[in-house]
Amino acid sequence: FIDAREGSDPGVALELARLERARGDRSKALGHATKAARIDAYDATTREFAAALAVEAGDLRAARLHVEALGFLEPGEARHRARLARIDELIAGSR
Repeated sequence: FIDAREGSDPGVALELARLERARGDRSKALGHATKAARIDAYDATTREFAAALAVEAGDLRAARLHVEALGFLEPGEARHRARLARIDELIAGSR
């Protein structure tokens, strides 16, 4: 109910993502985290959480998108480049 009516507060979407993750529904959790990332696209913590959920949900393309965004948000962080390379390896291996 709240999620359908709240579109401007990333905190609501993030809390719903945490709740769904705790319930074991990684797909729904990713949906909520992705919504939070759309609302607050420049928050690195949100992007990192969304990327982690995407990997947990098996959605490597979504994970790549969020890690790529992290690279733009924090260009000096080598870990983002390393993560992006690893995700690309996983994507190539799944073909």
